[in-house]
Amino acid sequence: MTESSDFFEAQHQRLANGYTLEDGSPENCVELAIIMSGYLRMDKMNPEILHLTGTEDDRGGFKPLWPLPYDYHLKWRGHTICVAEGVVYDPILESPVPLEDYPKVAFGTDILVRKSVFDINPTLYAAEIDRD
Repeated sequence: MTESSDFFEAQHQRLANGYTLEDGSPENCVELAIIMSGYLRMDKMNPEILHLTGTEDDRGGFKPLWPLPYDYHLKWRGHTICVAEGVVYDPILESPVPLEDYPKVAFGTDILVRKSVFDINPTLYAAEIDRD
């Protein structure tokens, strides 16, 4: 196994019973995606960070995302993920999935809006990776 797959598996196990930190506060999907991207860069991949929202509603806002792994107990305005080589590395799921399958697998919908893409400096979160 690679360090990125070890990190993914550890995060999936940690998040399997809820999207929270040890102190009970909500997990930060942006931070998880950025750290995951650091591990994938160590594996010689070129990841990108994508922020997703639901489809637009009648009032100009966005419909919430209901993550299926949490049986509709959570509702998100958006979600940030790490994508490399057309595969989404989101530890809410048991394993990475192709980007085209991700909306259906993670949220039960075919359509997600890509709000923005973050350009990540590969050394930005090296300290976060080193601490693990």
